[in-house]
Amino acid sequence: MNLLFGITCLTACLAVVASKYFCTTAEDCKDGECCVAWSSVDLVKKGYCMKLERRGSRCNKVEAKVEYYGGKYVHYCPCAEGLVCEPKGGKDYKGFVDSSRLRCRQIPTTVDPDVTTVTEPEEEATIPTVIAEGPGGEPPRDDDCENWEYPC
Repeated sequence: MNLLFGITCLTACLAVVASKYFCTTAEDCKDGECCVAWSSVDLVKKGYCMKLERRGSRCNKVEAKVEYYGGKYVHYCPCAEGLVCEPKGGKDYKGFVDSSRLRCRQIPTTVDPDVTTVTEPEEEATIPTVIAEGPGGEPPRDDDCENWEYPC
């Protein structure tokens, strides 16, 4: 009798602990988790809240979310922040990537090369001291020199 009572209590405790990890939509999961369906039945019914994938783990691309079924992912979560889900090794077939090759990896950091700009020294404008001739080649008149920058 005690054994039956113990098994019943253990089963009830496991059911309570496991039930908090079920999800119907992505919103049912905590931050840093996603709702995963392990089968087509799980897609329709309940999935499981799982942590976002770590570096080196199999993953799903963020775009693989099945919105129709509450934003669940199939088999794997996308990568955690700072990681990207990309194929590892092998070849693609006509643009198709085998999902079994997808792994989380560190986002590559790009280092901008040092750009050195060389500025040419500006030529100094030579300002003539006296204007020798006017616009038509004739000697300048006093009224030609009004509002001029250069001396007349």
